[in-house]
Amino acid sequence: MNKIIKLTERDLSRIVKKIISEMIEDSPKRLSFDEWADVWMSLRKQYGETFLNPHFNVDNSTYQIFTGMNLDFIPKNDGEYLEVMDMYRDPRNWRDDYDKGVETLMRIEDRLKERIENSDANLRFETDDNFRFRIYKN
Repeated sequence: MNKIIKLTERDLSRIVKKIISEMIEDSPKRLSFDEWADVWMSLRKQYGETFLNPHFNVDNSTYQIFTGMNLDFIPKNDGEYLEVMDMYRDPRNWRDDYDKGVETLMRIEDRLKERIENSDANLRFETDDNFRFRIYKN
């Protein structure tokens, strides 16, 4: 059985505004370099020298770098997250023996995840089988 519901223009406007508001809340947070720098500085305050001051790359124009636990991260997807640079994801860059390099990256992953998720900065850590470390702001 179908029901007919009458809506006023005001009702429709309220429904549309509510839907748009919910969509905005569910969309990923995108942070500027300065906002990510503030997040990174809070990690530095909490964990000290394992998180260095944010800086620009050598020519000061291409991208910003966030260094933590001997890894360099750069903002990706318009500041939605920080992702470890590709060169740090290769186990051979950590040890001559591939398997030992994987073990090293797994230890780094565990320590990084623990620090990121237990920080006061309200962050989330994600990774995959290829050591693509990502840090998101909740």
